[in-house]
Amino acid sequence: QSNTTNDSTVFTDSSSNGHTITAVGTAEHKTAQAKFGSSSIQFNDGTVAGSDAHHLSIAADASFDFLAEDFCVAFQLICNTGGNMMSHASTNNSSWDAWNGTSLGTSLVDNTWHHWAVTRDGSTMGFYKDGTRTNTSTFSGTLQTNTTFAQRLGSAANETNNPSGYMDEIRVSLGVPRYTGASFTVPTEILSNNATGTLIQSANAVTGSR
Repeated sequence: QSNTTNDSTVFTDSSSNGHTITAVGTAEHKTAQAKFGSSSIQFNDGTVAGSDAHHLSIAADASFDFLAEDFCVAFQLICNTGGNMMSHASTNNSSWDAWNGTSLGTSLVDNTWHHWAVTRDGSTMGFYKDGTRTNTSTFSGTLQTNTTFAQRLGSAANETNNPSGYMDEIRVSLGVPRYTGASFTVPTEILSNNATGTLIQSANAVTGSR
């Protein structure tokens, strides 16, 4: 949950891990767009001092080591820049050898919120847009351990291909794929206080249960 005041840079991880989330550049709450509630998180495509793109930063932590476990990364996004939503992963911290540029979908600039998800269920990878599986692959290896680099929301580590737009309802889940099969029902409400995950960042106060 977070402070929903326009221009606020207060972000709170609602998961049991309670990660500290730091806003870099102009990453901030904006009431101009909201998937649920009254605000969302704005990311601008650009640079600030030190050539860091605008993003949210979370210190390296073992709770983000997917290794050989099932996982799910999901979020809502309305984007101002076009292109292709892609996923990359590494087992060696030097190349995208696990999967490289797997597409989740295109047509990003349509002034519409879209739900995106990448899941691992055993050796089956699922890539989803708006609850429909757009791509699938097989991977049975172990992903890299990251003890050095901070996790970023809204920016690539190499400072390129960064989105310009708004995000909300970000959830990283370790140990559970959460979404499987050809399709699933996209969430229609704010993530709840007792929702489970490694990281939960909703731009609005979370209430109730799910």
